[in-house]
Amino acid sequence: MTIGKKIIKLRNTHNLSQEELAARLNVSRQTVSKWENDVAMPDAYNVVELAKVFNCSTDELLLGQEEERQENDNQIIEAIDHVGGFVKRHWQKYGYYLLGAGIVLLLFSFVFSGAFGSFWGHDGFGGMAGHDSVLAGFHESSRNTFGWFMLLPLGLAIVLITVGIILIAIDVKKRKNNYQKRP
Repeated sequence: MTIGKKIIKLRNTHNLSQEELAARLNVSRQTVSKWENDVAMPDAYNVVELAKVFNCSTDELLLGQEEERQENDNQIIEAIDHVGGFVKRHWQKYGYYLLGAGIVLLLFSFVFSGAFGSFWGHDGFGGMAGHDSVLAGFHESSRNTFGWFMLLPLGLAIVLITVGIILIAIDVKKRKNNYQKRP
């Protein structure tokens, strides 16, 4: 936002006309008009005086970032509140979704480990598949690296299952408490 647009916005917020602002600053109405149309810039003295009239910092007046930053912060807070409220209303459902996704990922990791583990010289569960595997000549460290890589989906599955169970348990407890409070 230009300084001219910022002056217009602040002047309108404070319900001042160009004439009233010019009188407070001891400048002509045309000077204020030039500032607002970005034809001219206020000098340092007038920037300080504008900040006093509008009760803001000179940085806010010149840069205009404080208000924009505040608007962005408010939008982020509103989005978090919206998501938080949505999750609070539907957390049991998401608990079941996470639990289901974790189980599917767990099954996928076992199938993936078994299918591709034999390609790397493993039987999929840590043992050697035999000497006839495609890459049986590879060094043991490459097979260990692949083994660690195979643990990523397994670890993610465990996290999803755990979070899903926690969300379901919290919702069950909440429902039980609400049921007990009824007369």
